[in-house]
This record gives sequence, C-alpha cells and structure tokens, in this order.
Amino acid sequence: MAKKSNKDSNIIIGLSLIIISVVVFASFIIVDNNTNLLGTFGEIVSRVLYLLIGKSAYLLPFISFLVGLTIIKNEYKYTETRYIVGFLLLIFVLSVFLGVLLNNTPNAIFKLKKVNAFYQPHLKDFWKNVPEKLRIMGDYNFYTGGIVGNKCAQFLITGFNIVGSYIVIAILTIISLIMLRLEKIVIDVGIFIANIAVNLFKGILKLGNTVALSFKEIFSNIKIPEKKPQEQKIKNKITAEELKEIEKQNTEVSDEKILKEKKKKEKIKVITADEKPKKPVPIQALVRGDFNLPPTSLLKPTEDTGTISADYVSDAERLKQTLNNFGIEGEVVNVVDGPVISRFEVELATGVKVSSVENLATDIALAMKVEHVRIAPVAGKSLLGIEVPKQHKKTISLREVIEDEKFQSSQSLLTIALGKDLGGEPIVADLTTMPHLLIAGATGSGKSVCINDIITSILFKATPDEVKFLMVDPKRVELTHYRDLPHLIAPVVTEPKLAAYVLKKLINEMEYRYEILAEEGAQNITIYNKMIEEYNNDIQKDKDVKPEELKKTLPYIVVIIDELADLMLLAKGSVEESLRRLAQLARAVGIHLVLATQRPSVDVITGVIKANFPSRIAFQVMSQVDSRTILDTKGAETLLGRGDMLYAPADLNKPIRGQAALITGPEISKVVHFINKQRKPDYPQEFQIKDNDIDLEAAADNTSIDSSLLSKAISLAKEKGEISTSYLQRKLGIGYSKAARLIDEMEEKGIVTPPDGNKPRKYIGD
Repeated sequence: MAKKSNKDSNIIIGLSLIIISVVVFASFIIVDNNTNLLGTFGEIVSRVLYLLIGKSAYLLPFISFLVGLTIIKNEYKYTETRYIVGFLLLIFVLSVFLGVLLNNTPNAIFKLKKVNAFYQPHLKDFWKNVPEKLRIMGDYNFYTGGIVGNKCAQFLITGFNIVGSYIVIAILTIISLIMLRLEKIVIDVGIFIANIAVNLFKGILKLGNTVALSFKEIFSNIKIPEKKPQEQKIKNKITAEELKEIEKQNTEVSDEKILKEKKKKEKIKVITADEKPKKPVPIQALVRGDFNLPPTSLLKPTEDTGTISADYVSDAERLKQTLNNFGIEGEVVNVVDGPVISRFEVELATGVKVSSVENLATDIALAMKVEHVRIAPVAGKSLLGIEVPKQHKKTISLREVIEDEKFQSSQSLLTIALGKDLGGEPIVADLTTMPHLLIAGATGSGKSVCINDIITSILFKATPDEVKFLMVDPKRVELTHYRDLPHLIAPVVTEPKLAAYVLKKLINEMEYRYEILAEEGAQNITIYNKMIEEYNNDIQKDKDVKPEELKKTLPYIVVIIDELADLMLLAKGSVEESLRRLAQLARAVGIHLVLATQRPSVDVITGVIKANFPSRIAFQVMSQVDSRTILDTKGAETLLGRGDMLYAPADLNKPIRGQAALITGPEISKVVHFINKQRKPDYPQEFQIKDNDIDLEAAADNTSIDSSLLSKAISLAKEKGEISTSYLQRKLGIGYSKAARLIDEMEEKGIVTPPDGNKPRKYIGD
C-alpha cells in the first residue's frame, strides 16, 4: 500500500508541474492587438515573472515540464526537500546568469572607444523600439535577469569579478542538476556533442588526406609529351586520336598498379628492433667494500653483422595470399623485425577463428619457406602474430644485455639478464619476485647457456657476502667453471645421491633463518638486513668497535639444479618433498630455486613442483605434451633451438618469445678468475660434506629405516590384517621407496607374507 501511495503521489506532483508549465508557456504568447492569450490573468503572470526573474522566465515552463515528466517516468520521491530546492536553484542560477550578462556585456562594449561611437546610439534606438510589454522596468530591459538576477549579479561581480561570477554560476548549475537527478541527461548530451565534433574532425582529416594524395598523384604523373614523327605514316592503319586513347588507357592502368603498390607499402608498418644500434658502453669494475665486481670488458661484445634488408612487403603479400587460398580473410598490418624471428601481425576479418589459422601452421611454413612457424595472439592487441624464422639470424651477447640501462638501473642483487624479445628489448628479471624459476629444453636448445646467463648476471651484481650459490650438477660438466667460486655455500654437488642430503641441510638453514627473523621481528630478509645495517651504523657512531662485534647480514642463497630428472630418478620422494618445502617457505628468508631439466615429463615436473614454480622458461622441446607440461600451453615444440625461448613470468598470462643471450666458456672462466683472485671459497661448517658423515644411499633415497617407523608399520599391518606400499605411503606420509623398504623389512622378519602379484601382503604375526 505504501508503494502504491508513493507512486500516486509522484504522478500527481508530476502532472501538476506539467500543467503549470503549460499555463506559464501560454501566458507568454501574444495574439492580435497585443492581447495575451490567457487575457488579464496571463498578462499578470508574465509581468510578475519578468519582473522577478527576467528572461529566464522563458525557460521556466520547459524546466517545469522536464522535471514533471521525470517524476512520472522514474517514480522517484520528488516530494523531498532536495528536489524542490534543486528546481528553485536552477531557475535562480539562470536569472543570475542573465544578470551577469547585463552588467558585463554592454559595459564591456561601451568601454571600447572605437566601438562606442557606433554601437551606443544603435543600441539605444533598439531599446526604444522594443514593445512596452517587454520593457517592464527601466534597467531590466535587455539581457535582463529581473530584480533577483540583476541584484545578485551585481553582488557577485563586486565580490568575485566577472570570471569568478561565471565559476560560481557553473558550480551552482551543476549542484542544481545533481539535486534534480538530471546530470545523466547533461552527460549524454555532452557525449553526443563530443562525438559529433570528433567524427566531424575525423571526416575533415580524411578528406584532407584524400585530396592531398590525389594532388600528389596528379602532379607526379604529369609527363611532357614527345613528338612521334611516325604517327603521320601509319594514319592508314590507325588514327592519331585512337593512338592517344590507347596510350591514355595504358597510362591509367600503370598508374593504378603503382598506386596499389604504394598503398600496400604504406599499409604495412615494419618495426625494426635495431634501427639505430647503440654502441656498447663498457661498465667498469664497481668497488663494494673490499670486493670489486667484475667489469663487462671481460665479456665479448655483440658482433656487428651489418644490416641485411628483407622484402617484408612481398613476404606479407605471400602470407596474405596463403591465408586467402584457405578461405581466411586478413590483412598484415605490422611486421616486427626481431634478432632471430620476424612476427607478422595479422588483423583477421570479423568471424574468423584463431584456431582455423593455427591449423594451417604447416601450410604457412611451407609457403614462407621455413621449417616451423608459431601462431599466437599478440599480447595487448587485437592482432594474430605469425612468427617466422629469419634467414639471417643475429646473436645476442650477454654483455649487450648487462650493459643495457634496464639491467644497470635495477637495484636487486638477484637481477638476471636472460636475452632479448622480438622487439629487441632486453629481457631482465628479478629472481626475488619470481620467486623460483623452472627451465626446460632439449639437448642443444640453450638451457645450459641460460643457466650460465643467470649465474653470471648475479656475479655482476653481488659480492660473496651478499649472495651464495648451492649448485647441483649431476652431469658433472655443466657447472665445473664455478667449482672455486667464493660465492659457493658448498662444493658443487655432482653425486645425485648426495643432493637429497644437501637439500635437507638447506631446509635446516631455512628454519634457522626463520628463527632469527622472528627474534628481530622482521617479516623477510630485506627488512632484516636493513635492521642489521642500521644497528651496525648506530654502534659505530657511538664507539670504536671491532669487526667481530658487528652483526652480520644474511646473504641470499640461490639453488641451481641443472638436471632435475637424474635426482627424481634416484631420490624422488625426498627430493620432491625438500623442493616443495623450500619452494613454499624459503622465499621470505632469501632462498630461491632455479631448476632445469631436459625431460619435462610429468614424472619429473610433478604437480607439487609445478604448483610452486610460477615463473618458467621453455626452450625447444620434443613434443606438444612436453610444452604443455612446462608452460601449460603449446608452442615450445615449434621453437628453433639455439637459444630460442618462451619466457612465462608469473605476472603474465601469455609467454614472451625471445632469444637467450650467449655466453661462452672462456668468458665464464675470465669472470670467475677475476673473482677468485680476490677471495677463495669459504664453506660454512654445516655445509661441509664428508663421505664418512652419512650413508649416501640412505640420504639419497631417504630410505633409512629407524625402529620407530618400523614399529608404526607393523602396528598398521596388525590392525588391518594386510599391508601395501600405497597404504603405508598414505598413513605414514613417506615416499614409495621407503614404504617398499618397510615391507621388505617386515617380510625378512616373517611379519608379512611374500608378494602375490598385486595383492596386499597378509599379516602373519611377529
């Protein structure tokens, strides 16, 4: 009932305002013999309104009609005070606006001496000819705002001057429209007017370009006619007029072809990566404390192979023709010329699916005369990128990326230089924000070179006191350059059976770091190190202290595992569990993992590992399945090898294609030798490994059987009456190898039956 009552009330109020607007509008209409349409009543109403609010009275019926219609249409409660005030405020503002015009415009004109002599007599004559009924009071006859408008306008001009008065009027107008909820109408009208202006401007520009192009073609094709003496001789066969007509037709056809070719070249925009190659600026050795960071002069600069031009217009036309042959409409609008790959950016016609183009990858590669092409949408554009290998490839040196401003300006100690993207921009990342990196690629694809890029980049940024490395190299040949590096926290681990033990030690280090961070009240290693530096600076100011009295900051630890598959083969349970814990918890204490494998299968890159490594790099892999395992998308199987990569950082949905930077063995040896001359490796006590300290096989498989674990397994077998490896894994939270060892141990003791196919072992007693 209440809603119906409010609705009826709104309709009554709205209709009342519409009726009032009609009556007021009719009172302004003058018929024959200067008689008001509504008679004496209408004349009184019009005179009173003119007297009070002046010319703004003409707008009163329109505003009243609009407000009344809005009340009926939207069914708002316009009986509230705010709407009444808004309605009155709008009328008041219009009256004041006209009053400001009265007090400003004629005076401003009359102040101009040259204009005064002409305008003043004509303006006065005009006022005399105005009918008496429109001149209600002496000073309120032209640009009038009535008594209310003119008096308020005089007050505003005195207090705020002309400009200030208009600003106040504008603010009051906006307030009144908001109170009446008419701001949407104003916004829509403004947008409509703006669209008209924009379209008009675009039309003018387009017309100007068309006219300019026409004039250019006309003047460029003007030729001086040459006299042909043989014309008269062949009159019998063809007339001169017919000959001119034939020449004119040939000229038009030729000009049309030229114009089409020009339009094609202008339409395709070639974006070259290195239009103006920058000369490398060597970075000198930086001194940090008692340690000198290596200079970039130890690395080889990029070889200048010269500029080799390519006919991208012809290639784009060939690509377009290939798509058209298969019924796909599209235009090549951009060509990005990268160091190794050229990307043709195609604008597909409406309704064309991307998958229909992807299915033609082999046919496009055949047409473009290359082995593979990669097809993927261009990030940030409504274009489809078709990436075609270049015939002449450019090598990217690590020095070129390290000397770039993007790498040099990074303040992170774990800044890594990976290479360059298709546009020639350096790919520089921060390992602290990744926070862990997973790399996969077949043999010869550039995976090991990428690891060397990462290690060397950090060596150019950090001292041995700031960053430590823990390197695992089951292949024994990839990381041998770094065996005497003072940044190492432990010797390079080449024995797969020993890796699980070292990772356990690293977990202990992680837990220790969490304890000291908690004692200091720091949330992460960055905050903790800043607190320690501030503490050391404070005590050094107060008194002379010995170096051993100062607190030490915590170095970052970067774990490099070059071949994960070998570790997962020999010690999957313990290695996977250690990597999971480190990946989940170690970031805050400054421990970061870089894992690499040439076999990215699901039994190597398990779900547990994959979930905790959001940043990944894929080099060429053998199959689409491997590509989906590492990147969750296809594409890595079509890479070219030799450093061609797809980089998928954690903050991007689609991978970036780029070329990994090249660093050779001699360059690495120079950098390491420069560092080794200053310091020798100093391994912490807890990471010093001796063969007689541990049972390597037990450490590797984490399968050493203790009595408490065996007792738990026997209790489970007794309780259930049978036992299996999968049941022990679930109940005890252990790996397959340890569960199998427990069952073998119970079989040797006569507690369970021998194996019987895939059936569980029966419990037969102690």
